[in-house]
Amino acid sequence: MSFIQPPNPNHRLVQPLPTPIELINRSYVQADDSLSSCPVCGGCLSTIVSYITGFFSWLLSFLPCSGSEKPQEDPVIDQRNAEVFDETYKFCHDEVQNQSPLGQQIKEAIDHTFYYAPTSKLTPKAASNSNTQFYISNGDRIGLAHSLALPKQSGKGERVPLAQVLAGESANISVLLLNPADGKTPGGEKKGAKGYEATVCRRTALYPCLRGHFEDKPEHLSQGNCALLTTKVPILRYGSDRDYAFIPEEERTTISIFSSAAPQYPALSEDNSSYADPGMRQQMKELIYRQFSAAFQGSSPYSALVLTAFGCDVGHPPKVIAELYKEVIKEYYPNIFPKIFFVLKPEQNKAFADVFDTAQMISS
Repeated sequence: MSFIQPPNPNHRLVQPLPTPIELINRSYVQADDSLSSCPVCGGCLSTIVSYITGFFSWLLSFLPCSGSEKPQEDPVIDQRNAEVFDETYKFCHDEVQNQSPLGQQIKEAIDHTFYYAPTSKLTPKAASNSNTQFYISNGDRIGLAHSLALPKQSGKGERVPLAQVLAGESANISVLLLNPADGKTPGGEKKGAKGYEATVCRRTALYPCLRGHFEDKPEHLSQGNCALLTTKVPILRYGSDRDYAFIPEEERTTISIFSSAAPQYPALSEDNSSYADPGMRQQMKELIYRQFSAAFQGSSPYSALVLTAFGCDVGHPPKVIAELYKEVIKEYYPNIFPKIFFVLKPEQNKAFADVFDTAQMISS
C-alpha cells in the first residue's frame, strides 16, 4: 500500500480558495477514448452492447427509490441542494481566511488528504481476538457517523437512537466514512445532484480537500484510480430533513472520509446478476480492499466503518458487491474492525443480509 501526500500543502493554503463561481467554470472530466480503438466496420458487437447496456442502466438510475437520501427530481429541491453546496464551500472558505479555530481544522483536513495508489498486492492482516459486528441501516449515513464520533460524555448531539448503545462506553470513537466518489468531477458534476459525493460535500468540509488535491494532481481523478483518505473532516450540517441547518459548535465533531470511485456501468450477464467480464470482479475486489487498507492504520484501526453498497448506484450488482466485501473482510481483515455499518437503500437490504447473515438491522 502506498500513498502520496500532495506537494507543498502549506503553500496552497496561502492562496484564497476558489470561489463557488470559479468552481462552476472548472471541469476535470477526462476524455473517454475507449471507443476510438474500435472501428465501426469491425463489428465489435460486444462493445456496442456494453455501451447500450450502460446507457439504459444510466436511465434507470434516475428512477425514484425510497430511503433517507432518495433521488429527487424536483427542480426546487435541486436548486436548494446547489445553494447549500455553495453555502458550505463559502463557509469553509471564510473560516480558513479568517483563521478561526474551525478554519484551522479545515486547513488541517486539507493538509491531511492522502492519495492511495492502485494496487494488486493484497496482504492479509492477523485476526484480532474480538469479532466484528455488522449492521445494516437505511438511515442517514452522515448522521450515523456524526452520532458515533460525537464524544459520548457531552450528552449532546443528534444521535441515531441505537448508535449510542452500539458505540459502547468509549468517549472517542474513530469513524471512517466511505464516500463513493464521482470519479470525474470533485464533488459531483451537479452540485444539486442526488449523488453520494454531492451530499457529503454539502454537509461536511470535504469539498475543499478534494478541490485542493485534484488541483495539484488531476491525474488522480479517474474511475478506479481515485482514492483519497482525508482525516479530521468537520461535519458541519444536518440533513435535508432539517433543511441542512448548521450544527452548533458544541455538537460539531470530525471524522475521516475515504473517497473512491467505482467504474461506471460495467457490462453484466444476461440476468444482470454478475459481471460479463470476470476481470471486473477482481478490479472491484481490489478497490474494496483499498477501503480497508485506508482504515487499517498501524496498531489502531478505526473503531467503526460506515460503508455503502459501493458502485451499486452506477450499475454494479448488489449481491456481487456484498460478496466482495465479505471476501475482503474474511481473507484480509478478519475481525480487525469492531463495527462495520452498511447504510443502504431498502432494495439493497436483501442482498447484503443474505451475505452478512449475522448483521443486525438498525433504525435511524
